[in-house]
Amino acid sequence: VAVTRARTTLLIYDGAEPSEVWDVETIAGLVVRSGEAARLAGLWRSASSPAEWERQGDYLFERGYHAAALECFRNAGQSDKAELAQAHLHAADGRHGEAAPLFERRGMDALAAASWEKAAAWDRASSAWKRAGDADKAAVCSIRGFEARGRWREAARAWLRRGEPDLAVADWEKARDCAQVAEHWFTRGDFRSAAEYFDRARKPRRAAECLLKLGRRAEAADRYFQAGEYAKAAPLYREAGNTDR
Repeated sequence: VAVTRARTTLLIYDGAEPSEVWDVETIAGLVVRSGEAARLAGLWRSASSPAEWERQGDYLFERGYHAAALECFRNAGQSDKAELAQAHLHAADGRHGEAAPLFERRGMDALAAASWEKAAAWDRASSAWKRAGDADKAAVCSIRGFEARGRWREAARAWLRRGEPDLAVADWEKARDCAQVAEHWFTRGDFRSAAEYFDRARKPRRAAECLLKLGRRAEAADRYFQAGEYAKAAPLYREAGNTDR
């Protein structure tokens, strides 16, 4: 069955179990679904007054059909409602940088913040989350802002204050702060990684402590020797049979 050239709105009853055809990608966005038969009888008569257009727009907006609602609100002269419908359309299309300011103008700070986040506008997202009363999300966005500007150390310290050491160590890595990375792995009990990073940080005494925990005593002796801690190096050398040192 083919249906063409509807003058205004085409209503189709497809039974208790609608066909999968309405889910086809090319038409799914054009179909408004409803099981409210009584409401539809009056809703879809040809709208002629601003009030009728607005009523149709409200019905569609409440059910998430923002494109159709936008047209109704424009016909009704309802610019505020049209702008909000447009904001939702931008967000659905992934145009979050355009959606966010429209949400802000309507005072919908949480929606604005979510869009600013998706647009990677971290400072604006943080401010919007604060206005929305979500200090936790505001703090996270602030940290992401540090990262976006390459302020890795500030970001790492902020993650630590939040109790997120794994996120912090990723930023210490990017800051090339090997000493902090080493301390992270030492705290986690990964002495092999800790020793590697203490070596990179030129902290031979701390590297020696890791090597001792790994049972690599001769290598620990070398690190203590490098650190000038000869009293600690000497017995380890004797144990290893290194009489020269």
